[in-house]
Amino acid sequence: GDVAASLTLTVFEDFQCPFCLRFTLVNEPVIIQEYVLTGKIRFEFKHFPILGQESGAAAIAAACAADQGQFWKLHKRLFLAQFEAGQMTSEKLNVGRFTVTSLQQMAKDESLNMTAFNECLSGEGAITAVANSLREATTLGLRGTPSFLVNGRPVSGPPTSPAEWRTFLDAQLKAAR
Repeated sequence: GDVAASLTLTVFEDFQCPFCLRFTLVNEPVIIQEYVLTGKIRFEFKHFPILGQESGAAAIAAACAADQGQFWKLHKRLFLAQFEAGQMTSEKLNVGRFTVTSLQQMAKDESLNMTAFNECLSGEGAITAVANSLREATTLGLRGTPSFLVNGRPVSGPPTSPAEWRTFLDAQLKAAR
């Protein structure tokens, strides 16, 4: 989104989280279409991998995709894998969806540069980026996913539907003027 937007909405998510999946499928498209693409707000994603080893692996893979400017493509693919596995209705964690091999296949399917992706996966840069995001969430006192910030301040009791997000964001924009 526009770096000059008066409002920044930051979401902290875990790629294994069914509530994050629901937010990404139901609410995020409305926020992107109506608020980000129109220049009203800036939308940021931060990693909060709290649901196990595969959460961390997926976050690192997404950070490696970000290094290639392809974060949003892999973000979508990771959540699509969870949706296809029924994560919204039958939560299962750390069951092999986000192994190194499966993450490499997803990156390949999204046409990432595989040499750079594999070097990143085995390096320290993406691990450090994810660890910094996790540390930030912990410092802010965030306890679950998804968690949201508006202009750096935690949102308690966040909206859950597109209509609620519209009302919330409109009020935040009005207050920011």
